[in-house]
Amino acid sequence: MFWWTLWQLKMSGNKQIRENAAYKLGEYKGWLAIKALVSALKDSDRGVREWAAKALGKTGDTRAIEPLVAALKDSDWGARSGAAWALGKIGDARAIEPLVSALKDSNRDVRRKAAEALGKIGDARAIEPLVAALKDSELEVRECAAGVLHFLKWQPANDAQQAVLAVAGRKWDEAVRLGAAAVEPLVVALKDRGSVVRLSAAETLGKIRDARAVQPLLDLTKDSEIAGKAVHAMEHILRDAVASVATETLLAVADLAYVFQIQWQTDDCGGRSEIGEKKLDCWQLRQLARQELIRRGIQA
Repeated sequence: MFWWTLWQLKMSGNKQIRENAAYKLGEYKGWLAIKALVSALKDSDRGVREWAAKALGKTGDTRAIEPLVAALKDSDWGARSGAAWALGKIGDARAIEPLVSALKDSNRDVRRKAAEALGKIGDARAIEPLVAALKDSELEVRECAAGVLHFLKWQPANDAQQAVLAVAGRKWDEAVRLGAAAVEPLVVALKDRGSVVRLSAAETLGKIRDARAVQPLLDLTKDSEIAGKAVHAMEHILRDAVASVATETLLAVADLAYVFQIQWQTDDCGGRSEIGEKKLDCWQLRQLARQELIRRGIQA
């Protein structure tokens, strides 16, 4: 069976057969299997390269470290992701620096797998890069980094780090408690791909009521998934901190006539479907901005 699988990986013209062969070879521990899988990391098919990387991880053989490190630079994100997973599976400390570099990969799945792998290796050298990954643009990477740091028993050194950790873990009440320290990571979260995260970040900023959040929230009024929440958050902030808002920002708020907010319908199973957009008047928000501008001697 081993020899047949080896032949399929090396000689078959069918990429599906080569992928299956690569997967099966991961069950073998000998040098012949390792050597064949290392060669398969350069296969013309990206799926074969990905499965070859994962199979090398399954073997747990440290002789695969250098080829897998090289595979972290593969042109295909799936192969890079497979290599990161495999390096974590093997758990050799030589992979730490390459995996730290992979935390900056252009693909979110590769970054997440790199974070997971660093957690499995468990070396303290990974802590600082993982703390930086708490500010990643993708929720799944941030949450993974937070989980790994918890596993490594990392403790935030100050409120700023605690706030980044809270936002990464979607602990919104904790972010509110931390107040001003949480504004910066929350503003980053406003750019998340997931509308639920953006909505929660906007709502949390409204509760903290820090003037620095007004301009980022204003920018979100063009996002019909979150525009209404952004307007309400700005209203809360202007009631408490309008004096600290830049005049240029207030002029833009004073010109905001209305926004469009997506309306949703929930079915019997809890699923949501879009049923259109609702036009929301921003009169109250405009008034708050105009009152402050008049106080500053500016006609709006």
